Amino acid sequence: MKPARPCDGVDSASENACPGHYDERFTVDDREQPIDEVIKMFSRTIHERLEKKEQQVVGLKAQIQRLKTLNDNLRTNMMDKDQVYGRQEEDNKIKGHVDALFRDIKASVNKWCRNSGDRNPPLVGEIDQDLFKLCGQVLPCLNHFDELQSYLESVDPKKSWRMFYRGLLAAIVTNRTFRSVTLEKTSGHDFSLNKADHEAAIGFLELELMKLGNLANLNNWRALTLSLFEARGRDPPLWSRDAVHQMANYALGILCRWLSPSDPREMMDDLVRIFKHAVLASTLMRTQRASWTLWFPEHVQMDPYTMREADQEEEEEAEERREQDGGVEAHGMASKPERSVRIVATPVLFKRGNADGELFDLPPAVMKKAEVKCVDAVPRRRRRTSSESRSIQRDSPRSSKGKSGLSRSMTESKSGDSRKPGFSFFGRKQ
Repeated sequence: MKPARPCDGVDSASENACPGHYDERFTVDDREQPIDEVIKMFSRTIHERLEKKEQQVVGLKAQIQRLKTLNDNLRTNMMDKDQVYGRQEEDNKIKGHVDALFRDIKASVNKWCRNSGDRNPPLVGEIDQDLFKLCGQVLPCLNHFDELQSYLESVDPKKSWRMFYRGLLAAIVTNRTFRSVTLEKTSGHDFSLNKADHEAAIGFLELELMKLGNLANLNNWRALTLSLFEARGRDPPLWSRDAVHQMANYALGILCRWLSPSDPREMMDDLVRIFKHAVLASTLMRTQRASWTLWFPEHVQMDPYTMREADQEEEEEAEERREQDGGVEAHGMASKPERSVRIVATPVLFKRGNADGELFDLPPAVMKKAEVKCVDAVPRRRRRTSSESRSIQRDSPRSSKGKSGLSRSMTESKSGDSRKPGFSFFGRKQ
């Protein structure tokens, strides 16, 4: 049977061909041939894409292998460093130990004061040089011990005594348990060593290496030395236990010159716990390749970089408030009146360098500010200009009384407190 002919008057190649119409000019092969070409084209395209993806996969596998090798090398290097220098802790962990130590001191002092009735007793016993030096760290503006009570009550009659006791205990703990080669030779003991006999030898070598002036090499050597002695910041050695009780006994004798505890044994237990905590924190700081230092500031004026006033708001909140108020001075400090430091309750925590034994050429960073109690400083008189001075000299008569008064004022200014704010990380005031 022949296929139907095209409809009359209708072009068979037009789009208006009759439905179901079949054109004899197209065979089955002619109609299937374009489909095969399309399939081949798509197959070729898919094959090319697959080849590209396979190449990308191969490249990614090679990159992953390189990263894995690099990671393994870094891990091996870190493990080797940990084996050589000991475990290097994060800054927050070390700072957390120090924060917890001084919180414990604050809580214990508050408890002792409550048990003693919060009295303001006079000093018991004689004043020796060690006690005078210790109180000088806490009360930088105190001139005579007989003025102690009026000195503290002029600052804050309710809280100044407690801050004074906190500062005394914090100074004893800092001076006796935190060894620092950047401060005085007598700063603390090296409780991280296994034997007390090692301390003298290591201390001598530290001072000799300190003379070379390379703090990075010195701290690397200290961390390596501790690693060789296998202390690594674990439990304190046996010899330090006796030292802890000796230090607690010494602190008890100092504090009991003012405090009258209802249970001295309980107070002794609290002191032993505090000194044990201090030894652990000191040992942890000693294991680090970075240089960590606790230091009681000697400034007589408020230094916002290293100090914060007691009961002060958090710095972030204060900064937000200054921004809302539209403060124009840098960090809002220049607009504040000068403040004079009266009581230092906690030391400053400094850090220099990092866990890799680098960046020692940078200035030390303040990790924890000292807590202080201040009062407004006496405003200084404005200096007269040269024209004003000439006018006064011309109008006022000269007299011997005026000369003696001027001489006396100059003598007093020269004999006043010569201490100036400033801190050298090597323990010398600038």
